[in-house]
Formats: sequence, structure tokens, C-alpha cells
Amino acid sequence: MKIAIVSDFFYPELSGVTDSISLLGKALGERGHQVLFLAPWYTKKDYEIARPGKSAADLGGNVSIKRLPAIRHPMSPTRQGRIALPIGKGLLDLYTFKPDVVYTHSIYGPGIEALIYSKLRRTPLVGTNHTPVSEFLPGVPRILVRAILRYTSWYYNKCSFVSAPCKTLLDEMMDFGFKKNAGAIANPVDLLHFSPAKDEKEKKSHKIFFGLTSHTVLYTGRLGGEKKIDVIIRALAITQKTIPDISLAITGHGSAEDGLRKLAESLGISAKVKFLGFVDEAVYPNIYKGSDIFVIMSTAETQSLSLMQAMASGLPTIGARAWGLPEYIETKGEHPSGIVLEPGDVEGLAETLVSLFKNQAHMKSLGEGGIEAVKKYAPEAIVKRWEDIFTAAVLNLNK
Repeated sequence: MKIAIVSDFFYPELSGVTDSISLLGKALGERGHQVLFLAPWYTKKDYEIARPGKSAADLGGNVSIKRLPAIRHPMSPTRQGRIALPIGKGLLDLYTFKPDVVYTHSIYGPGIEALIYSKLRRTPLVGTNHTPVSEFLPGVPRILVRAILRYTSWYYNKCSFVSAPCKTLLDEMMDFGFKKNAGAIANPVDLLHFSPAKDEKEKKSHKIFFGLTSHTVLYTGRLGGEKKIDVIIRALAITQKTIPDISLAITGHGSAEDGLRKLAESLGISAKVKFLGFVDEAVYPNIYKGSDIFVIMSTAETQSLSLMQAMASGLPTIGARAWGLPEYIETKGEHPSGIVLEPGDVEGLAETLVSLFKNQAHMKSLGEGGIEAVKKYAPEAIVKRWEDIFTAAVLNLNK
């Protein structure tokens, strides 16, 4: 099958969407499908920001990439964001490729060209919505936010099938007029490179390499305001009174970084908050192996690949009760993997960190639960589901 994947986000822009669609495209190519990515053009500076060693060419021989004319996104939290211009280049690339199905992750620039192509060439359009729009538009008048949400639902109503990483996002779309066939489908998770440290000796070696303490809390990902990393830093300031050698390791960059550094300084814990920046891909999984607890208090996650990587690495997880996080952090059942707290609950997070560090058996149990729970998000399982969806979309169109 020939599959065109259209997105506003792609390498070298660092985001969960980039990682997930790259992983899916690679998996589809490995199963014999011809895959074309249509994505924005990025600058040399954007590539320099990206993790060293990572290359779009790593997706395999059955995957090709076409870049679209784009301009800088002025509000990008990654400082890499681009706005692809729908001036016909995407249409030309689609006409040349002649896909059996078009899979869109964009409702703007390239997504508009994908929609036009699907109508002109009578090709099925399948879509995924990754974004809780309201969380990324702080200060924007509610009337404008509602207009964007209505447009989002209008666009996805043009698709034969629509997914989102969490059911909560689909429910919001339905509130604004979305009516098409839909389902919550997780993004695939790289389980090949993420695993727990074999023993305490290995764990200690990774702690030494990254300069981590014996009680290390980890956050990985983009440093944006909606990620609420300030909540973790404030909780650390309380926790360190009980656990003096506790520290917070933070990877990545973003628009909130300067403010977070100043917050840590104002709380007198700069020495306990370690900003690691972008970690080389070759050793990136080891930051999880050397850490003890993963925390994500973001109010804008529909899944969080960082959370999935932490689970695959055997770390107990703590997350906010917002959007998709409660759907992925299992707190009950056969394999509990973590704890869910109310958004912004600084004191609750501090208490939970102390409680976990004082109960190593509970930490181990949650870590083992995460390893078990994350298996269902392996690329092999997710790609098979998408193959079935793409096949059904083609067959239904030809009925």
C-alpha cells in the first residue's frame, strides 16, 4: 500500500508528534508499504538544535520525505515550529506519489492540501488529532478558541476515520460538532531502546555519568509553560527538607527554560535542579536508567511518549489528572504503574515523592507494572491496527 503521511511537525523539530509519526512510518515501511512524509522545511539552525545523531534517513528505504515551503512559527514553544504554506507544493508531491490513502496529522497548511487532494483524486483521508487546542492558547479570547475548535471538528469531519491518543480529546471534538467514525489509538512506543537498568551497579554507573543523586526525580521533554514543570520544582523545594539529597533532572529545551532556572534559584535549590539540555540519542535511554521516579504534571498531554519511555524503563510514574495522562497511568488493576494527582498540587506531589522514596517495594511494584502496561503500545501492535484502518478506508471508498 502507498501511504502519504502529512504533518506540521517533523524532524528536526523535537516533539512527541514527531517521534510517534516517525516511528509509525518506519514500522509501516518495514512491513513493505511505501510511505511518503509531507512536512515543513526547516532551517539549518533547527537541525543544529535537534539531538545529535538523529537523522530522518534512519526511517528506512521504503520511506521518503518531501519538504514544503514554510515560515517560522512565532508562538512555537519548541522555538523550532514552522508554518507550512499551502501553495501547491504538497498537492504536486501527492499527485506524483499517487497514494492509496492520505493520513493527516495537520488541519492547516499541509492538511489543507491533503484535503483538497483527497477530494480531487477520490482518495480516502484518515486523520489523527494530537492537540488539546485550549491548553496551547493561554490568554487568547475564548471566542477565538471556540472558533478554532469548531474548525478542527469541521476538518476532521471530512475524514473517513479519525483517531486521538486519548478519548478525552475525541469527546471535546464531539462537543464542537465532530460526528465521524473515531477511536482512541495510542501512539507507538520504542520498546527496543528503553528498558530498566540490569542491576544496581549499572544504575549507579548511569547516575555517575549524568551527575545524578541517589534520589533522582526525572522530567524529559519540551520545556513549555503548559508542561507545568514549575510544579515539580516547587514540590522539590518542599521534599528536599525531608530527603536532603533529592534532585531533579530535566532534559530538553523550550520557551519556559529561563523562567524555570530563575524559579529554582529563587527557591534556593539551583544546585538540586539539573538542566541537561538535549541528550545525545545514543545515551538518552540511560537517563531513565539512572533516575528513580518520573514525574509529568503537564495539563496538555494526550499521551506523552516521555511517560511511555519512563514506563518501559521501569520507573514508577506520577502524573496530573489532565487530558490523556489518567488514561495511560494505571493506578488500579493487575499492573498499577503510577499515581495520578490533581493539576498543580505541589504539596500532594511533595508528599507522594517522600512516600515513594520511603517505600522501595512500592516503587519497584509500580515500575514493574509500567513495564507490563506499556507492552500494548509496541510499534508492531499499533501498526497492525493502522494497516486495518487504512485497508478499510480504501475498501469503503470503493464500495
